[in-house]
Amino acid sequence: MLFSSSKNHPPRICEWMFKRMSDYIYLGSLGDLEEDYRKIIYTRGIIPAGIWYLGQILAALPGYIKQYIYWRSQMFKNYLKVSLRIIKRHKGFSLINVSGLAIGMACCILIFLWVQDELSYDRHHENIDNLYRAVWEMNFGGRSRLTGSNPGPLAETLKKEYPEVKGATLMPSIGGAAFRVEDNLFRERYYNFVDPDFFTMFSFEFISGDPATALTDPNSVVITEEIAEKYFGKEDPIGKVMTMNNEADLKVTAVLKNLPDNTHIKFDLLSPLQLIYDRGQLSYDWGHHAYSAYIQLTEGTQVEEFNKKIVDLKKNFIEDTSMKLFLEPVRDIHLYSSHISDSYGQKGNITYVYIFSGLAFLILLIACINFMNLMTARSSKRAKEVGMRKVSGACRSDIISQFFCETLFLTFLAVALSLILVKSALPGFNVLARKSLEVDLLGNPYLLPGLISIMLITGFISASYPSLYISSFQPARIIKGVMQTDSRKFNLRNVLVISQFSLSVMLIIGAVALSRQVNFMITKDLGWDREHLISMKMSSQEVRGRYDVLRDELLTVPGVVNVAGSESPAAWKESRMSGLEWEGSPEDNDVQFWIDSIDPNYLETLGIEIAYGRNISKENVSDLGKAFLINEEAVRQMNIKE
Repeated sequence: MLFSSSKNHPPRICEWMFKRMSDYIYLGSLGDLEEDYRKIIYTRGIIPAGIWYLGQILAALPGYIKQYIYWRSQMFKNYLKVSLRIIKRHKGFSLINVSGLAIGMACCILIFLWVQDELSYDRHHENIDNLYRAVWEMNFGGRSRLTGSNPGPLAETLKKEYPEVKGATLMPSIGGAAFRVEDNLFRERYYNFVDPDFFTMFSFEFISGDPATALTDPNSVVITEEIAEKYFGKEDPIGKVMTMNNEADLKVTAVLKNLPDNTHIKFDLLSPLQLIYDRGQLSYDWGHHAYSAYIQLTEGTQVEEFNKKIVDLKKNFIEDTSMKLFLEPVRDIHLYSSHISDSYGQKGNITYVYIFSGLAFLILLIACINFMNLMTARSSKRAKEVGMRKVSGACRSDIISQFFCETLFLTFLAVALSLILVKSALPGFNVLARKSLEVDLLGNPYLLPGLISIMLITGFISASYPSLYISSFQPARIIKGVMQTDSRKFNLRNVLVISQFSLSVMLIIGAVALSRQVNFMITKDLGWDREHLISMKMSSQEVRGRYDVLRDELLTVPGVVNVAGSESPAAWKESRMSGLEWEGSPEDNDVQFWIDSIDPNYLETLGIEIAYGRNISKENVSDLGKAFLINEEAVRQMNIKE
């Protein structure tokens, strides 16, 4: 054993250290050291002898470390020279090998950036572990549906009735507004309203203004630095007035840094909820669901136990209801709540994260296998070199070290090239992924360690088989010109080739299927003409009230053939209604209808054909508020003959 020692034999560990150090510095012979060790045993005892022996080893340790570092650096320098010579001598082969690995790494890095962005949604909030969104479960004819829309009194009720609630805020889905500052007039999509608790619950960086007082005045507005530059240039916007929808003058009370992209809460301007309450724009009662509600629980509160307390909360205020309330973590909203529709934000899905992570692994694996196969294919070219090194005294571990260093150097070149490819492809990738990803090696805490890990893992995997295979060559057979030709020796290489081919075919089939699916989604006939159609939202009450005037003005614009209005964009499922009855409808009817309100020009403008019956008409008074148009699917669901 390593630590065992007989009475007259030095400690095994010290003897092992002596042999290791003797490769780099002169310590005399092991026999002389053992003889001195035994003399000390006879004269002074075994313990002093052991201490003396260990002291001899430790005294030589600094010199050993110095020599070890020196010779290892020299060997690394030699390996690097050999690698550069091989690359220079075989430029075409090296280019193919490095570029193939670099392309695989570039794909892996792009997917890594996307996955990291998906997993980091809303994680910048300091209170993220205690932040939740209120969700309602509704039942329609035995079928369950979830919604993130909440009644106005919910936030205040939770704060008053439950000590576990530290803060609560509402955010309605208003849909933006038009703002004017002197001659600057723009429509802002991300304009919303919140309770005063909003800035104490969520972490948003203030450039100027006080979070505690920013929303105390009902006629105030908090803006981002992008909006500040857009309307005020380099001027200080604090105290300036912005006119909203030509209806209200709002004073700027604070400026925030631009929101990160990886958040499901989107806004560029915020005002107090009291503003829309004073204007009567939203109802504040238990029967009207129009708000997103966010709740902050006290530290240590178990959300599962709290959900049991609030599950039937609405029954305390509305008797005839089957709606169940529960809280879901804000950190899970982006990836785990794709079933709940939001007005703002780009929904994610954890399934896609798993799929693309697996795809990145497969691509990198294919690149590594390709690298190994190419390195192994050149093994016969390096056989004489390996033979001469072994004849000159190099052991197998030295050969393996050399090829590992060469492979790591090539892998380093591949990483450098992959970063160049990522930088070049990132703008197009951002358009495709609808993100604003960046390659920030210093600012991203995960990117640089991830790249180093990829390089080391890829280098180790790629170098393992070629180095072990090439270093196994026998010098005598190489010098005689007799190489191993037994097909059984190449079983692993055949497996690698077949695996690479199979994985590549699988990815190609998946890409073709995905391309066909996307093409189907783009070209599918939706029942209305999407060509040459422009949609714009009328957020101002004043504009909506003068729709007929706006329509007449638009029809005077050259190129405008027709104009129509609707409550929701085309093919957008804005509102769902159940419980409708018709002649012959069953008592247990649970059919749900997506509904919309349109004007008489809607069908003509969108090119929707009428299968049976007629269009609604302004001239027919009975049509106003009473006439319905249903599609063929509704007829099928209603099971009516005509």
